[in-house]
Amino acid sequence: MRRELGLLQRWYNEVRPHRRFGGATPVEFRDGVLPATLAPRFETRAQMPSKAERGVRVELDISYLEGRRHLPVVKLRRAA
Repeated sequence: MRRELGLLQRWYNEVRPHRRFGGATPVEFRDGVLPATLAPRFETRAQMPSKAERGVRVELDISYLEGRRHLPVVKLRRAA
């Protein structure tokens, strides 16, 4: 149980971006660093892309923190 709670805490603080912190994780915000990636992060109400970005193909990459399916790590990346 302690291990699972520790993983949940790690996911929440180190992986999950927070809208309140401008897409940064709590750890990134606390340390005063930019989000780990400048690529768009998944948001439920993402802003419309600019005209220059429209039509850009992206791939959704979903992995899981230490294989735990209830702790998703979601990334968007440009498709080739």
